[in-house]
Amino acid sequence: MTADRRPSTDRIPPQSVEMEQAVLGAMLIERPAIEKAADILRPEDFYRPEHRTIFEAIVNLVLARGMVGREHCGLMPIRGHSGVQGGAEVGCAPNQLPGGVPVDATSAGRIGETWGFEGPAEPGLQAVEMLDAAHDGDIDMFYIAGGNFLETLPDPHYVREALERVPLRVHQDLVVTHQMLVEPADTVIILPAVNRYEQEGGASPE
Repeated sequence: MTADRRPSTDRIPPQSVEMEQAVLGAMLIERPAIEKAADILRPEDFYRPEHRTIFEAIVNLVLARGMVGREHCGLMPIRGHSGVQGGAEVGCAPNQLPGGVPVDATSAGRIGETWGFEGPAEPGLQAVEMLDAAHDGDIDMFYIAGGNFLETLPDPHYVREALERVPLRVHQDLVVTHQMLVEPADTVIILPAVNRYEQEGGASPE
């Protein structure tokens, strides 16, 4: 890291925690983001101690392995939530169909021609957008498979309020999580699940 290339700033903590998370996320996804962040940031620029640790770990790993400034080099992050990458690739995402095809009218028409039923023409809501809709009282039923919004999204108080306002919540997971225990507006249903090693038959890693 070179101190002479850092921008001159007079920031007063707390900084934007969401922006810190965005920077770290970009560093894990794109190699150029690692090089740029390493040039202009230092660990002490991050407000949260855990963010400083993550930043240092990413930079140190890249430097130790000589992955900066070399062609075809970089980081390949392993997803923190099992199946996220595979789920996205097979279309379990609100804004894309299998193979990364965007959700739009053209794609919906192709689905109709190929499979004989009309596909979605407009993308669905991302996780944060769903919680915003729940907080506004616009979601009647929320089916949550895996994950824990209370621990993975900023502002747990806001997340809890959003979950409390949904009339019917269905949770399906391997273990009991804190978000399952949030009081619902009316009903909460908890369903069991099995992991890949407990499934009958074969399954791909994703």
